[in-house]
Amino acid sequence: MTGRDFTELIRARAAYRGRVRALTAFLADPAVPALVDHALAGAGEAAGAGCRAPAVTLSPDRRRVAVLIAGHGPRAAVFPWREAGREMNDWTWTADAAALTPAAPDRPSLPLVVGADRLTGGTVVADWTAGPPAVSLEGDTRVARSVLQALAAQLDLFPGGPAVEVARGVHPHYPGRELDVILDDLRAAAAYGPGGGTAAYGSGGEAAGPPVVLVCWAPTGDQRRRLADLCAGGRVRALIGGEPAGKCWRLHAEPSGRLLGPDPGIDVEAAALSTAVSTAIKGFHRGATGWWVPRAEPAVPSGGGAVADGRYETGRTRPVPPVLPRRATRLEPRAEPERTTGPRRPSEPAAGPDAGEFDAFAPRTPAR
Repeated sequence: MTGRDFTELIRARAAYRGRVRALTAFLADPAVPALVDHALAGAGEAAGAGCRAPAVTLSPDRRRVAVLIAGHGPRAAVFPWREAGREMNDWTWTADAAALTPAAPDRPSLPLVVGADRLTGGTVVADWTAGPPAVSLEGDTRVARSVLQALAAQLDLFPGGPAVEVARGVHPHYPGRELDVILDDLRAAAAYGPGGGTAAYGSGGEAAGPPVVLVCWAPTGDQRRRLADLCAGGRVRALIGGEPAGKCWRLHAEPSGRLLGPDPGIDVEAAALSTAVSTAIKGFHRGATGWWVPRAEPAVPSGGGAVADGRYETGRTRPVPPVLPRRATRLEPRAEPERTTGPRRPSEPAAGPDAGEFDAFAPRTPAR
């Protein structure tokens, strides 16, 4: 090993630890949930009908936000928003965080922290409800599995959010049920009738609640087909490790820790995400503040086909097991992604550009 190689390893390790600290601080900041919600709701409302905001990036100091606007023919950006970039049918709008006004969301959202922007160092949050009902994680097995665990753990604690069912094979400290058994139960619940997906899982309510989120790893071809049918029915959302099922956001994980998602418009460093989420969850249980505090309720929808009361049902149905793995009851992402067979990989994911210096927030529309 040359001196330059050794220096690169030291820099990569330092950058990795810096991202862990930055993401953990973001998840522990009690002001962040409202800021994210106001940015997503405000930008979506300003863009107009037929447009959506699938992702938002917050600068490291939380003073600036950049929102990706997707759709056809959005309105011109108006204060506090200004257009900062455009590519195909995607626009990037930026604003000063202090200038954002509280905006009641017109629909429930599922914001998920996905990593640190590779250019700016800001934290990127994707709103799953702005996309299809399935998300697949492909590419490097070690990185993809750690991200899958981190996303599932975020959803499990989301206030008023959906029930989360984790199948066997996702997490080594939680055996879970066999995927075929879960799919059979969900199919039976869907056949139960309108709202049956929630009622059959023990909510006892008749109004349609949020879809059940199913988390699974490497489903077979038949399981993917069944899962795609359930997602198309609207009562199930799926986080899938491996090949996608039906229409979905496809996220590609690289061995370096880079995570690419053309549809939600993300290009992030995600290797540190699982460690940050695990640490933040333990802090949340001690202090009950941060990313998982209750959100503002969405406005009651005026159109048809929306959730019955305009908000998520609060009852939990079949929760993932609790946070500490040694108690074997809640899902927690592993602090270090497990290795798989194959070519030898470094113990720490290689870092992207060092985000330690952040002179100006320069948001961009990610490469397609």
